[in-house]
Amino acid sequence: MKKTNQISPPKWADRFLKLYCKAEFLEEIQGDAYEIFEQEVKMNKVGKAKMHFIWNVVRFFRWSNIKATNRSNLTQFTMVKNNFKIAYRNLTKNRFYTGINLTGISLGIACFILTFLYVQEELSFDKFHSKVDNLYRVWVHEVYEDEEYSEGVVPVVLGQTIKQDFPEITETIQIRGGLAFYMSKEQEKLDMPFDLVGKGFLKSFDFKLLVGDKNTALDKLESIVLTEKQAMRHFGTLDVLGQTIKLDINDKPYNFSITGVIENTPANSSIQYKSLISDLNNERLLHLQNRTAWYNSSSQFFVELHPNVSASQLEAKFPEMVKRGLGDEYEEGMFMVKLQPLSTVHFDSEIDGDTVAGDIQTVRILGVVGLVILLLAGINFINLAVGQSIRRAKEVGVRKVMGAHKHQLIAQFLGESFLLTVAAMILSIGVCALLLPSFNQFADKNLILTFSWSLCLALGIALLAIGLLSGVYPAFVLSSFSPVSSLKSGKASQKGRNGLAYGLIVFQFFAAIFFVSSTVIMKNQLAYIAKKDLGYQSEGMVYMTLPGPTEFDPGMAGIMTANGLQAQQLLEKLSQEPAINGSAYANNYFGDGGWMKLDYVDLEEKWKSFSYNQISEDFVELFVMEFVAGKDFKNASDFDKRTGIIINETYAKMLNLEDPIGERIPCKKFGEHRIIGIIKDFHFESLHKAIEPLVMSINPEPIFAGMEGLTMNQSARATVLMKVKLDDFAAVKQEVQSVWEDRFAEPFDLKFIDTKLQNLYEKEQRTNAMVNLIAALAIIIASLGLLGLAA
Repeated sequence: MKKTNQISPPKWADRFLKLYCKAEFLEEIQGDAYEIFEQEVKMNKVGKAKMHFIWNVVRFFRWSNIKATNRSNLTQFTMVKNNFKIAYRNLTKNRFYTGINLTGISLGIACFILTFLYVQEELSFDKFHSKVDNLYRVWVHEVYEDEEYSEGVVPVVLGQTIKQDFPEITETIQIRGGLAFYMSKEQEKLDMPFDLVGKGFLKSFDFKLLVGDKNTALDKLESIVLTEKQAMRHFGTLDVLGQTIKLDINDKPYNFSITGVIENTPANSSIQYKSLISDLNNERLLHLQNRTAWYNSSSQFFVELHPNVSASQLEAKFPEMVKRGLGDEYEEGMFMVKLQPLSTVHFDSEIDGDTVAGDIQTVRILGVVGLVILLLAGINFINLAVGQSIRRAKEVGVRKVMGAHKHQLIAQFLGESFLLTVAAMILSIGVCALLLPSFNQFADKNLILTFSWSLCLALGIALLAIGLLSGVYPAFVLSSFSPVSSLKSGKASQKGRNGLAYGLIVFQFFAAIFFVSSTVIMKNQLAYIAKKDLGYQSEGMVYMTLPGPTEFDPGMAGIMTANGLQAQQLLEKLSQEPAINGSAYANNYFGDGGWMKLDYVDLEEKWKSFSYNQISEDFVELFVMEFVAGKDFKNASDFDKRTGIIINETYAKMLNLEDPIGERIPCKKFGEHRIIGIIKDFHFESLHKAIEPLVMSINPEPIFAGMEGLTMNQSARATVLMKVKLDDFAAVKQEVQSVWEDRFAEPFDLKFIDTKLQNLYEKEQRTNAMVNLIAALAIIIASLGLLGLAA
């Protein structure tokens, strides 16, 4: 048992007593409380003694016992309350002035919230993965003839080799897209996109598996994990575990057992995925060349490193791996394998890949614009408050005569500022909720107004910033008026005080002009894109991509030849349709995700590359392309159709031949071929990219015979292209669909090329729409301020 002299009352209660009690009463109250405490301790009632001590401290907390300083604090509180009451009366009395300020500040805060939500989501990309610091994208830096290429799509064999050769890597995750087809209960053939992924996909990434075990879901060859959207689309429920689904992939049937359902791709993930199939299926779903060729880039790869492994030190070991893989074809500095932190993938525009690309410049611009508009709203407040000073001069004079100090007047005017700002912030939340759907449409986002801790912190800072910064200058101006001159004339001299006000007005004008000019510039840029001559005519052009052929010779050339034969047969059936003014087929079409690129070694043993497109004889004529020299395939001899190639001006300049017509591409490995035409440069990819060397031919075999490397962003399928009469489009579509359904079981999909081309510049269109919306808000805010000053 503790000795009684070692037991003392609660220290915090004793300190509280000393804090509030007057000195003349402290000794008596404290002594009595201690005496009662010690008596109860001697009776072994320690807990009761402490409770009684606390009660005695609390019950003597009376007005008569409180120190004078505390009463002063209460008086100050009463004064603050009175200041807010007066502020409320002044704001309601001057409704026009209050309404302008309230509207301006609420619009400013609403714009700040919108831009904050956008910036917050963009900066949060891929940060939700718990292992993000150890996750890296594998990419390749290639150098050909002083031309540098950065590819986020790499060969399958590269990812497999990395996994085997480097124990520093915990997991290697392959992601390679594909397309399967599934027969619904209504016997309708539906498409099902999928990704071949490594088993580490569910272990290294924190994508949520809604149904199933993430540790075993991709362990077996026949396992498939559906996305939430696909499960609901095909089965109407998420309870699909253990069910068997039959898929047609590359026109071959496969049975898969559903081992899980994964969430739809998160909005802030740069890695987009479909249903998941284990990469154990590589051998039966990928061609041998796709699996083994070092220059056949077709997959994304991500790796998880051990926590203590340095990515730069690991990169230093890669050249030896590449040297073993390429053998005699290896050349130092030509093919370099790199690692990129996953956290930087979203904003990297230099590396071409299949991830969701962001624009850090747009994020920065919108962030700054949001702050500038918030600043404009504050400037309005300052200007209008100073402008109101003439009306309130007599009020300030009376208060000073009655004994009000300057700091008290400052507190009053700051109170008005904060009261108005709080009201505006509440109103801004409603404005933001109204504008958010339009903003989401412009930004192609699905932002939700949720009050996360970061948003609440930002709003708190905004409240303090606007309330304090917008109220400080007017408060000091109004509180410094001379009482004599104010009462005598009812006005106050502001000589020397207008400089800042004028400067703020100039800033408002400058900001408004800047936003207007920005919208005009962006509008002109989009108009330029719309009117730019691409080098071909696309008006009235429609396209449809055909299924892969069921029978074909080995190799990529065999597949493409079979594609062309299948497309030609379809076009023959459509040739009698009067509303079709022309037709052709090609492996690549305008507005898609990049044309096929082939690598080869020239006569000087230097690596070079060009884009390639297999076309029909009517392709060039259909799109009304211009020739610089030579001729088209139309009405050409069978020999020219079998061996001829057409190149563009850029490739002709790169070959540096005096007269390219009739010449071969300088390479020993290409089959029998010759250049029969040079076509004027046209933009076969987006205007974001410079025009690259291009080769087009009917027969792909001579070209693929000399291929050393291949880069593809889509499957090697033929696309049928038609020029249709827009007046009869509905009838044409019905006729084409009828012919399609007679030959193919896959879903029919006919689209306009113009729509596809517009999608290439969707980013610019979205940015323009967002800037227009924000600029309109900025101009409204500036106009409100000028209206208030004029009134």
